[in-house]
Amino acid sequence: MAKCAECGESVPLPYLCRRCQKYFCAKHRLPESHNCTGANEIRSEESSESVKAISAQVPSHREPIKRDLRKDIDKAEDRAGPSYYYETVYGEPYTVRRRGKHFSRTEIAHLLMALGLLALFSLSLFPSFPIINPAYFDLTSFLILTFILFISFLPHELMHKAIAQRYGLFAEFRMIPYYAFLTLLTLFLPLFRIFAPGAVMIGGDATPQAYGKTAAAGPATNLIIGVAMLGLGFVFPDLTGFFFLGAYLCGWLAFFNMIPVAPLDGEKVLRWSKAIFALLLLASISLFIIGLLL
Repeated sequence: MAKCAECGESVPLPYLCRRCQKYFCAKHRLPESHNCTGANEIRSEESSESVKAISAQVPSHREPIKRDLRKDIDKAEDRAGPSYYYETVYGEPYTVRRRGKHFSRTEIAHLLMALGLLALFSLSLFPSFPIINPAYFDLTSFLILTFILFISFLPHELMHKAIAQRYGLFAEFRMIPYYAFLTLLTLFLPLFRIFAPGAVMIGGDATPQAYGKTAAAGPATNLIIGVAMLGLGFVFPDLTGFFFLGAYLCGWLAFFNMIPVAPLDGEKVLRWSKAIFALLLLASISLFIIGLLL
């Protein structure tokens, strides 16, 4: 098991800094968090390449000035490369900073695997796996439950991605082998379940505010969906049990992610704004308790 080069903590899935080629924990993965020795050299090289590339796009005094010069500069910046290279030991390096929403083939594959685990998780909530005992299986109930689990999990991760990409950061979902295995293992336990197959990996140079807002987007999404499910539970009495279960799960996910311990969302939100952290934490606890009691 690797150790963080900054704090010495043992990390099962460390982050590799492409600047100094050392491994770090989630708290010290960014260059500014571990006083990266290679930061200045890479910034200097990238700045020089960017200037050369952009200069090549600027028209001479004999040529007419182009109206789409901004697009030419953007293309030159992409050729010069990003200001921060992101890589994990189980992921792939990020080589070009993309603007707007983008899903790589690797990310889509990881999302599909996570959704497959979610379907198994839904099956495990029945008294027995339908493959073993079909008498306990009801297709309609399974589909409704899977959909509720789906909208409790996926929007949380996609909102992280959307806000991160809005700030120009790298953001892609990745399965985490250790947690995916733990999820599979708990499917067979009678009273205890864990669903944490992966998370959106975020990297790049940004302010604490940008990282805080990106982190807060996930729990806030759970709270909005959870409140909506509470309302739907009263509107559709036949589906009350499913909707109240969804509200409970959304409250639990929001509360769990707001724990102020890295790499959970709460640590980043607390670093950015204590007021927002307290508001989200209290709201998530309230939703969790209401869903539990109902």
